Amino acid sequence: LYKELILDLSSEFRVIAPDYIGFEASSREAGDYSVEAQAIYVKQLLTQLDISSIHVLGYSLGGGVALELYKHFDGEYESLTMLAAIGVQELELLGGYHLNHAIHGAQLSGLWLLQEWVPHFGYLDDTLLNVQYARSFYDTDQRPLRGILNNFQPPMLIIHGEEDPQVPYGAALEHKRIVPQSELITYPGQHTFFTSSFPEVAADISTFIAEVEAGEREVRNTASQSRITEAARPFEGNQGAKLSGLALIIAMILIILATLVSEDLTCIGAGLMIARGIIGHFPAILACLIGIFLGDILLYLLGKWLGRSAIRRKPFKWFVNEQDLDRSYQWFEAKGPRIIIASRFIPGTRFPTYFTAGAIGASFWMFILYFGVASIIWTPLLVELAVIVGQELTSYFELYKDYALWVLLAVLLGFMFFFKVIIPSFTYKGRRLLYSKFIRITRWEYWPIFILYFPVVLYIVYLWVKHRSLSIFAASNPGIEGGGFVGESKYAILDNIGEKEWVAKYKFISHDLTINEKRTVVEDFMTEESLSFPIVIKPNQGERGSGVEIVKDQECFEKVIENLDVDSIVQEYIEGEEYGIFYYRYPDEETGTLFSITRKELLYLEGDGVHSLEHLILKHPRAVTMAKRHIGEHADHIFDVPKKGERVKLVQLGTHSRGAIFYDGKECNTSELLHSIDRISKSYKGFFFGRYDIRVKSEEDLKKGVNFKILELNGVTSEPTHIYNPGYSVWNAWSTLCNQWKIAFEIGAKNVANGAPYTTAKSLIQMLVKARNL
Repeated sequence: LYKELILDLSSEFRVIAPDYIGFEASSREAGDYSVEAQAIYVKQLLTQLDISSIHVLGYSLGGGVALELYKHFDGEYESLTMLAAIGVQELELLGGYHLNHAIHGAQLSGLWLLQEWVPHFGYLDDTLLNVQYARSFYDTDQRPLRGILNNFQPPMLIIHGEEDPQVPYGAALEHKRIVPQSELITYPGQHTFFTSSFPEVAADISTFIAEVEAGEREVRNTASQSRITEAARPFEGNQGAKLSGLALIIAMILIILATLVSEDLTCIGAGLMIARGIIGHFPAILACLIGIFLGDILLYLLGKWLGRSAIRRKPFKWFVNEQDLDRSYQWFEAKGPRIIIASRFIPGTRFPTYFTAGAIGASFWMFILYFGVASIIWTPLLVELAVIVGQELTSYFELYKDYALWVLLAVLLGFMFFFKVIIPSFTYKGRRLLYSKFIRITRWEYWPIFILYFPVVLYIVYLWVKHRSLSIFAASNPGIEGGGFVGESKYAILDNIGEKEWVAKYKFISHDLTINEKRTVVEDFMTEESLSFPIVIKPNQGERGSGVEIVKDQECFEKVIENLDVDSIVQEYIEGEEYGIFYYRYPDEETGTLFSITRKELLYLEGDGVHSLEHLILKHPRAVTMAKRHIGEHADHIFDVPKKGERVKLVQLGTHSRGAIFYDGKECNTSELLHSIDRISKSYKGFFFGRYDIRVKSEEDLKKGVNFKILELNGVTSEPTHIYNPGYSVWNAWSTLCNQWKIAFEIGAKNVANGAPYTTAKSLIQMLVKARNL
């Protein structure tokens, strides 16, 4: 673009025009295309050429390079010509680094996809708008440039087009203001105005350099006092006319594209642009509305096109299943408008709401109507709020610039507190859900696994060192793959228990079968074993009750079978009380030990004939701790009002993570029970350490060691679940868990000494990766 300009200038001066494209090796950091890296490259080039005195011309992004070169160059920096050049961040694109960075990232991604994925036969390799060009903007942080301009000492000439859509004319005005010794020359036209006026532009530059050489141009210290005073004034917004024409259209397109990255952040950015005088109210709000409208329709269509099929595949199936969609359909049918409108005012809820609306087939026109109304209300409010705040913030720009990250974090935390705490606290449900969150934070039994087990892991590291092995604990159960570390087959474990009369009847269902074949397997099993509903269907590999379904009737059975995409087990449903019995036996001992007995109590609520099931959940002191899960699992009946005295079974499975209450059952530790468990355990060749999950008719039968059925047997990583007894301290839990692992390592070491196969740490890692990918 500026070849003729360079040729014209070279008739009077020695002109060096470095080409940075493709250069990496000498930059500060390989692969860094930022203006600072380019400035360092130029400095290295000048050093190699032994040039100690320079006049610099920066065009477009080169203005940033020229300013960074001023900071790094050790010689005489005689003058700077800013030709349609970038500088201050606030007048570029949407005015903020993070917003602009997102736009540059989208541009870089688009150009990369175009260049690498679209056949172009080399025609796109040498275009100006290419990946290297986009990388330069993406890698560049313009925020430091204002500081360089504020301290720039040599003479400066600013040449700019009045209708420049890429570097707004307001930027040139701001550069003139904060560099008091500068001169601004304006040309009609856009970003490449000089290509048609290069003789005049070249003459302006030549005259400027000649006057600098003659000492006729001011430096910062000799500028007029009025301009120095004006330069010291804080930034207050754009000093030029608002964008118009093509420049306005480009700005609106950028705002529209930015909404696809973050709707609310773009509205805030647009408001700040208005506050700075870059763009008018109407075009900014209109661009935000268009972008939000298009983006939200895309979310709806994405859900419609991918919904049902996508949720059967990873990663979607990790977050939602078809039963969730079925419940959501009823919810949308009853409260769709309120849900859609509310989601517009609560950041973080729009993607799941709009995607789900499409996935469940909610009316498109209903969706358009209500989210459109909500957007028309919300968008102008947010933009205008940003304008008001922005007008205040601009007067404190210098302070904000120094503490931008902390201000941003404070604003985000403020928004989160407002939407997550203040707004919910106005309703009973909101207050109880906040209480639920508080309880889950303060009661250790609800802590995430990685927090609860952190001290235990440190102790396991000690055991690794002591036993000089990372994986010897897996040998505690040579008869279970990996000792039952992770991903073990429940079916294989049950199959290896010799005393089958103690095991609840079961059958394996392969995921490779068709839906009809899976249905036939279950129906034949029920016929052979003379079973009726309910039955249990659960994953062959799973933990903490994940994926376990109690199938109560034919309708539920059909839904479960249609979604059965992993190897599973169908098992008879056993009535009675549920217990967890943790057993271990050293290989050189005849009798084992009952390390832990846990009584599992399923949670019931009692109706009062007045309040809904949801209200009863929120009111109950124990149910409220897992209110979100309970409300989700009972979504079909959540607004039903149970009769007075009616008992509602809230929890179906004896799993702590799904709401069951665990109590220490040490009073059930009898010699009769130990005798029965010992007998069963010895019938399993290679089992020494793990937990039985059983159901028994009564506590008295358990103490006698009779009339119980084994539902599952878990290996070395199973927990002594009595630690979750309400009122037990986390110190008690840590002590018990550490003792458990100490025993596992000791039994493993003895088995290895007796010739048991040794599972390597690499094999355990492979099992872990495989299990996590299921």
